[in-house]
Amino acid sequence: MALTRSTPWALTLSGTSRPIEQESLRIFNEPTEDRLRSGGQIRDDLIQIVGKRPAIRAVLTDPTLVTAFQLFGAGKTYTSMAAVWQDYASNAGLAATYNSYTLANGILLPVSIQAGPREHAKIEVLGLGIMTAGVGFVIGTTSAASATNTAAYYPGSVTVGGASIGNMVSIQHNWNYQVQDDDQLEPAYYYYDRAAETGTMVLKDLDKVTVARLEDGATEAVVLNFDDANSAGTQAFSLGNCKVFIEIDGKNAQLTYERLAA
Repeated sequence: MALTRSTPWALTLSGTSRPIEQESLRIFNEPTEDRLRSGGQIRDDLIQIVGKRPAIRAVLTDPTLVTAFQLFGAGKTYTSMAAVWQDYASNAGLAATYNSYTLANGILLPVSIQAGPREHAKIEVLGLGIMTAGVGFVIGTTSAASATNTAAYYPGSVTVGGASIGNMVSIQHNWNYQVQDDDQLEPAYYYYDRAAETGTMVLKDLDKVTVARLEDGATEAVVLNFDDANSAGTQAFSLGNCKVFIEIDGKNAQLTYERLAA
């Protein structure tokens, strides 16, 4: 019996492999369905696909690579996005064969980033394919090198209202883009008509608890810095004014924020 097992191997942006969290690589389609059921039938007669969204999702260890909603494709910062699996060899280790799934055009956006003082930053990203002549994914056998981690990012000088936040247990920041495709069956473009950025910090110190934050929600500027422990590199997310709330849960304080328009 032939061995047909493969392992998640690489995520490439513009053909360059980028470090990813093990087992985080995923390819899929986000279909929009129209379901038809006749009379009193218990089950659907027909499930019609009326919208396609070929997608790649992964968790990167370098938060500098994807910082906002952007296009990828010819002439863009990233000219393609691909997920690659490598095969195992029968009675051996890894084989020299691959399965590649490439989106030549699309949008690339951050989903979330989480980190702690002793937990490196992990940024989840999503790529949605723009379809051309009915094709989103190009499936092939293109090889790729598995990237090596050379950087590890941790929360640096995170500030709220101009004051540095220390003794942090963890931080998670979320992007929520409301992506639209105008009900196209095979999207030739995307855009977003709403966006939100929210986050949560778990703190050891209770000195960040104020009446304004606890009862009314304070309007304060939030800046997130993630520093590479092996160099002078820093990725900053300057959010401007946010609505900030805080509560105490057990031994820790939990500070939440949401970015405002101005």
